[in-house]
Amino acid sequence: MNLTLVTPPTAFPVSLSEVKRFCRIEDTDNDTIVTAFLKSAVELAENVTGRRFMAQQWRLSLDKFSDEIILPYPQLLSVDSVQYYDSARVLQSLDSGVYEVDAVDGIGRVTLALDQSWPQSYPHLNTVLIDFTCGYSDAASVPNTLRDAISTIVWFLFDGRGAQLDSKMLNFMLGPHIMRGFYEPS
Repeated sequence: MNLTLVTPPTAFPVSLSEVKRFCRIEDTDNDTIVTAFLKSAVELAENVTGRRFMAQQWRLSLDKFSDEIILPYPQLLSVDSVQYYDSARVLQSLDSGVYEVDAVDGIGRVTLALDQSWPQSYPHLNTVLIDFTCGYSDAASVPNTLRDAISTIVWFLFDGRGAQLDSKMLNFMLGPHIMRGFYEPS
């Protein structure tokens, strides 16, 4: 199983101006470094929670079809395509009527539709390709605790250098959003 980022997010869950307000930064002299810290903070929070915050497209590559395919990175917004290499090693697109998509609580899964069966795929590595879009539809939909945690991390990286990040507070803010006991991509 492999995961590949196809289309990265086009925005952060917290804007530069919001982070600067949070950190009480009034000038533009440090915008470049604050933006770099913002990128790092989002990456850290996404990795800790096992989620992706802003809409982005990923490709999940599997060695074969299975009864239930769990998609990583809630919130699932859409399954964009399911493709597979057939027995002649030709890439085929699977008709969306063959499978169903479920996204209860944002956790995505793909299963067979009633009275359908998976096609025979070429028996090799990465023969099934599922493109899906995940994340929240816009920054306003990202929970405030995640937005605050990201801003706190930026503050620590920018102004708290030399201090220790309060991991208890960070875990308190991120904890409710961590995907526990759930598919974790390797």
